[in-house]
Order: sequence, then C-alpha cells, then structure tokens
Amino acid sequence: MDEALFSATYVDNYIDSVENLPDDVQRHLSRIRDIDVQYRNLLRDVDHYYDLWRSLQNCSEPNSGRRARSVTRMQQSLIQAQELGDEKMQL
Repeated sequence: MDEALFSATYVDNYIDSVENLPDDVQRHLSRIRDIDVQYRNLLRDVDHYYDLWRSLQNCSEPNSGRRARSVTRMQQSLIQAQELGDEKMQL
C-alpha cells in the first residue's frame, strides 16, 4: 500500500514538473538574456578603464593613483563578469 502511495506521489510530482517546464525554461532564458546584457556592460567598463589606463600611461604628469584605480576597476569588472559567467553555466 505504501509503495502504491509513493508511486502515485511520484507520478503527481512528475506531472507537476512537466507542466511547469515551459515556465521554468522561459524564466531561465530570460535570466540568461539579463546576464548577457550585464556581461556586455561589464566588458564595456573594462574597455573604458583600459583605455583610461593606457592614456594615463602616456601622460607625463604623475597619475599613479588614477592608474591604480583604473586597474582596480578593471579587476572588479572582470570578477563580476566571471561570476555572471558562472551563474550562466549553472542555469
């Protein structure tokens, strides 16, 4: 009797999960699109800070603080991009 009840519960859970699959897939695809937008924005930030860092390299006045901040911001953006990539892989 317990086995029949377990089987019925399993089938009910399976049917519920199959019925929700399209919504789950849509939700995951939507999140993946959001991640892609955020990722592209982070790469733009990296490009911006890299260009800033390069322009400060060629500058004759001392800008070591600004160069260091540019490198730090590039690193932060790259770390965030890696985290987004990890999340996307999990999805």
